[in-house]
Amino acid sequence: MKKQLVVLYVIIILICIISLIVAVYTQVEQENTNTTFANSKNEIIEQVATQEDLKREFNSFFINSITVSNYDVSTIQKNDETKPIVDSVHAIRTGENKFDITVNIPIFNIKSSITDSYNTQIQSMFLDKANSILASTSQSYTIYSVDYTGYINGDVISLVIKSTLKEGSNPQRDIVATYNYNLKTGKEATIYDLMLQVGVEEKSLEKGIKEQVNKAIKEANEIQATGYNVYTRDINDKMYNIENLSTYFLGPEGELYVIFPYGNKNLTSEMDIIKM
Repeated sequence: MKKQLVVLYVIIILICIISLIVAVYTQVEQENTNTTFANSKNEIIEQVATQEDLKREFNSFFINSITVSNYDVSTIQKNDETKPIVDSVHAIRTGENKFDITVNIPIFNIKSSITDSYNTQIQSMFLDKANSILASTSQSYTIYSVDYTGYINGDVISLVIKSTLKEGSNPQRDIVATYNYNLKTGKEATIYDLMLQVGVEEKSLEKGIKEQVNKAIKEANEIQATGYNVYTRDINDKMYNIENLSTYFLGPEGELYVIFPYGNKNLTSEMDIIKM
């Protein structure tokens, strides 16, 4: 009888242990499933929000000053030693029923033929436009703003300029230009130079560009199907090739940003932003 009782107790204990193990395993699997689902859901939300987040982040950069961090700018030869390495032209002008202009146009104050060329481009692209609006006899009301930002990462200074233009009943245009200059070598910093500095491989950047542009094309097609006019992209356009990239910079944390500002050549505020 005692043997039978011992066997019975052992069986009961084993059953309890097995039940406990099954319960724990089930709970862990359930938690893993919930976590996987939550992560998948968050990933989907993140993918949907990423581009809008990047645009908000990008627009928040424009504080009309350059962040030099702890770079020793005293070693840089300037055109005017009394002014910072990036100076600016400020203007706020309003004309009754004609225009509203607020511009902060940066100018490189660095002794270099490269930065002299940048300044010529900046004047042609942004300052001349402000002057033409002021001189215009058009009856269409025009709103024009220009702001800039810039960062020094390593030996590279990146200057980013963004303008918003609304002329009469035309759609608003957002225009962006970037200039990257190596303060040590005195040469222009190319997209390949920035990729090397950040450690971004060509294939990774190509993949990031294609994924974003294809996603934007899909979203535009869905909107267009509802009857709205949208800006159309062509994934086969050569502008998306790395060797043809023209608008890029290193951000506040040294990240590589590549911008496709379609308003530079079209009446649109659409843009795609890739951050690596």
